[in-house]
Amino acid sequence: GEVSHQLEVDRPKIQSSLIERITFWFGLVSLILAVYYKVATKRGLFILNPCHITLLIMLVLLRTEDNSSSFMRKLHAVWTAWLFGAFGALYFPHLEDVSLGEFLLYYFEHIVIWPLGPIILHRRYGMFMPGFKDNWASFGTFGAHQTLILVPLGRWLKVNLNFALCHSPAEPFFPSFGYHYFSI
Repeated sequence: GEVSHQLEVDRPKIQSSLIERITFWFGLVSLILAVYYKVATKRGLFILNPCHITLLIMLVLLRTEDNSSSFMRKLHAVWTAWLFGAFGALYFPHLEDVSLGEFLLYYFEHIVIWPLGPIILHRRYGMFMPGFKDNWASFGTFGAHQTLILVPLGRWLKVNLNFALCHSPAEPFFPSFGYHYFSI
């Protein structure tokens, strides 16, 4: 379709703007601090949660000068599908037992991803609304990350990574179903 064709459209190479460079450095510092907090609180495995991966993809998109390559256009398409996690995390945060620093970092990181990410990357990659064909790869990578990495690690180590084993009380359906309705 026409929307899917956006991946193949030749786009001129665009130099990084000052705001892109600043966002990159804020994002990088945010990711480094997240790793620090995860290790310091002995929750290092949680760095594999999708929002951290989404931020990492965003950093690659911000630093790559060749925005016209097919791979970078596809990576941008994949990234757009991962944004719903950061959006949802802002509305249904799960911040039980975190320090003030982790609390502030949580919101800072998620706001850098959403809404700043799409606004800033729009200049470089255009406004991309994935079509059905593009969503297979986009949501497929998210689903693969969840089912092939987070769920097996969570079950093996008994860690509730990205609520793969049971849901958060912050989730709107929690009052109706409780902790364990997602667990199989």
